[in-house]
Amino acid sequence: MAKLRKMLGDINSQESIDLMKTIETQNHYTLSSWAIHYAKERYLEIYYQHSDDKFIDELIDVCLDYLEQKRTLKEVKEICKNSRKYISSIKDEIALASSRAILTACSSIMTPTNCYGFVLYGSAAMAYHQVGLKQSQEIYDNLALQEMKHALDSLKAIAIENEENPVKVNWNC
Repeated sequence: MAKLRKMLGDINSQESIDLMKTIETQNHYTLSSWAIHYAKERYLEIYYQHSDDKFIDELIDVCLDYLEQKRTLKEVKEICKNSRKYISSIKDEIALASSRAILTACSSIMTPTNCYGFVLYGSAAMAYHQVGLKQSQEIYDNLALQEMKHALDSLKAIAIENEENPVKVNWNC
């Protein structure tokens, strides 16, 4: 068995290209809100099936509070920093993948390109959760493609048409 990858997904796939293009049409608030809610909906339950640590709830709550202007950016940065340290100690591969996806979605508040990156982590979490840790790369790649399609459809469903203030992103991938 090959070593598990932290992220799954083909950045050259049509779904990835379409997701990046859709991200480029939206404002920062819309993207962060979508990313956090999507990660909470898709990956939080996976996390809790493999870990009983509740630190992730506080992370999500602080970030959602920030989007509602109840918290400061300084608080978001602090909890993301602390979460990153904590996540590095997680041993369960599936809990690790899902927590990375959630943290990266939350970090989209600071870095809009994370709205793409969290899906790559989430694709790993979803694939490893669905079929375990000992499958072929082809199976994982197919599941990652399905997750990428799901994320793209989700973003398109909430996308603001003709957004006046889209983010400016520099894709370094």
